[in-house]
Amino acid sequence: MKTVYLHIGAPKTGTSSIQSFCRENSAALATRGIWFPSLPVERLGMNAQAHSARGHHPIALHLINEKAGNFPPDLFDALLSRFESSSHSSLLVSAETLFQRVRVFAKARIPAALRKFRVVAICYIRRSDEFLESLYKTNVRGLSRYSKPISVFTKRTPEFASRLDTFSKLFQPEVLIVRSYDLAKTDLLNDFFTTVLGYADPGLCELFPTEWHNIALSARQTLFLRLLNEKQLDPMSFKKVCRVFSSLPPDPDNSSLLSPELRQRLIRSYNDDVALLNAQYELNLPVVNEGSSRETLEQLCEADLDMLVEKLKTQLHSKVLSEVVASLRSAQRLEGSQSSKRSLLRAQGARD
Repeated sequence: MKTVYLHIGAPKTGTSSIQSFCRENSAALATRGIWFPSLPVERLGMNAQAHSARGHHPIALHLINEKAGNFPPDLFDALLSRFESSSHSSLLVSAETLFQRVRVFAKARIPAALRKFRVVAICYIRRSDEFLESLYKTNVRGLSRYSKPISVFTKRTPEFASRLDTFSKLFQPEVLIVRSYDLAKTDLLNDFFTTVLGYADPGLCELFPTEWHNIALSARQTLFLRLLNEKQLDPMSFKKVCRVFSSLPPDPDNSSLLSPELRQRLIRSYNDDVALLNAQYELNLPVVNEGSSRETLEQLCEADLDMLVEKLKTQLHSKVLSEVVASLRSAQRLEGSQSSKRSLLRAQGARD
């Protein structure tokens, strides 16, 4: 029986890198019996870069009867029909939307044709503290220009166990494979394709890129961008300001945007999810040891701001510069006051 692999993420677990590799090496995958469909960019109404980050996002949208570019409403059905008559043994569909919006899928239109195949779902999960910190950085850098503190952003946990349970009940995969991104991230592509193929393929390994192109923001860069997001600069000024990113010094070793209390809460939540997944699906996912404390970067230091202001003088007109500097200083003073209060409360709690 032919197999349909549904790679559903989760977000921030190297999904874009897996999708990019599959798209760029679809011919090599085809020789191994794996069909990774390429969706025409022009039908999406977005540029190629945006498309590459979404994999098979339109397929997922069609399952919940939402429009995706100019694709026909029977997109997934057509792919399954084409796959059935092809010489390929496996169809690989990759879309984080299947994880992100799984609760919306409760009203989804699951193609009956999917039942003709063996369905295997693959999901990578990541310790919740690093998952949410990475997702926060993406939102600060993204088009939405998120400007709230990370403590507000992390009110909710990823709920890996709950989402995967909902997905399993809806799609009823014959096999649900849950992998630890934290264990696999240094060799993610090899881990993924060994999972799909069932064996390590040296020929495929030779095609793996030696470097990742998706470089995350540092904590300092994130703090700086968030302050700028509050200012809501015009796009041109914002682009110019972002040119000073590389001037920021590296983050201290073992640093984080999360407070110790928030980090511990997220780790405990993740370990609870792991315990549920291990029990329900007979897995052996490792729990996370809270380990040693990490330095929390809650705001930029004055030296960082002074250096950035000097750099900004070469990028902005004086009026815009004065507004940006005033905004940065004002936000910094406010957050510095709030940070001091939080530190005092933590110290009092420790003494008590």
